[in-house]
Amino acid sequence: MPDLAERKSELVISNAKMNMQLYDIESQILFLLSNSKGNILDDEVLIKSLNQSKSTSDLIGEKVKQSQKTKAFIAKTRDRYQSVGFHVSQLFFCIADLASVDPMYQYSLEWYINLFNIAIDNAEKDKDPVQRTKNLNDTFTYTLYVNVCRSLFAKDKLLFSFLLATKIMLGQGSLEQENLTYLLQGNIAMDLDRPNPTKSGSWLTDKMWGEILALSKLKSFQGIDKDLAATPAKYRAVFETIDAAMALQEMVITDDAGRAVSVGKDRYTTFERLCILRAIRPDVCVPMIQTFITEEIGEKFIDPPPFDLMTCYKESSCTTPLVFVLTPGAAPMDELFKLADEVGFSDKLTSMSLGQGQGTKAEHA
Repeated sequence: MPDLAERKSELVISNAKMNMQLYDIESQILFLLSNSKGNILDDEVLIKSLNQSKSTSDLIGEKVKQSQKTKAFIAKTRDRYQSVGFHVSQLFFCIADLASVDPMYQYSLEWYINLFNIAIDNAEKDKDPVQRTKNLNDTFTYTLYVNVCRSLFAKDKLLFSFLLATKIMLGQGSLEQENLTYLLQGNIAMDLDRPNPTKSGSWLTDKMWGEILALSKLKSFQGIDKDLAATPAKYRAVFETIDAAMALQEMVITDDAGRAVSVGKDRYTTFERLCILRAIRPDVCVPMIQTFITEEIGEKFIDPPPFDLMTCYKESSCTTPLVFVLTPGAAPMDELFKLADEVGFSDKLTSMSLGQGQGTKAEHA
């Protein structure tokens, strides 16, 4: 809403001018009073100046009141979009984290802001501010996902989707930071607080028991160690079955009040069940992460779109080049010439292999 932004700037200037006028009026009154001689009531110049100053002051006061109302309306309108600003700022740090995965994954703030402007234009319009902010958040999240996926190796695309989902949940307060920390690093204790409740050499190794003990120290998993020690057969069934995720979801345990509760429906969220599987069946975590991403932000975030050079071209400009990082077997030239034909620029496309003596030709092109 650029019109409101412009009005806000105008109000700031207008208020500054009016405050300056009030200051001048006050200075003038003080000057007349200090230089008045004899009875003040007999000084016609002073009386006239005071009356004029009062009228001007009242007029300015009225304008200030109106401007305050306008400022309040503008502030209220701007506040509607604070959730969008928070959401988008969270996701910027999500892509900033990718640099620790691979130093090639670095994205500029300028590029990010440009991507946000594209999302604003593409997001579905709606008169309802709540729905409009949801449309903005959803459109930008997927636009960011599609654009970043183009520059990621295949092995890192699911990781990026996972980062998006967890960053959004942390911002919304629907995910505990300690649970995410456990999923990423697991048990860090060197020794077991309590001995393994199963026989030596059984299905539950000391390493797995250590993971369960670490889990039990988190608020979301209090008592899980006691539950496993009391009913090891239930957890063994999850450990031994092929579909461990489904077995855990359908498992029934007893709560502190002695009531039977479903692990999947009543006790643990999908992310919390992912933490449990990390402890006893880490081999099924990847498909479980896909399920988690699908539930939280949608199935389209686990199915990266195919590379489309035309889309890349439309999002570029004469000052935003397209850079291809080549790997063995990759040959984008055919695609590039095909694109040039489609957009009618084949006569403007110049191809050369840079090397000794090619500098002048490159500058000319």
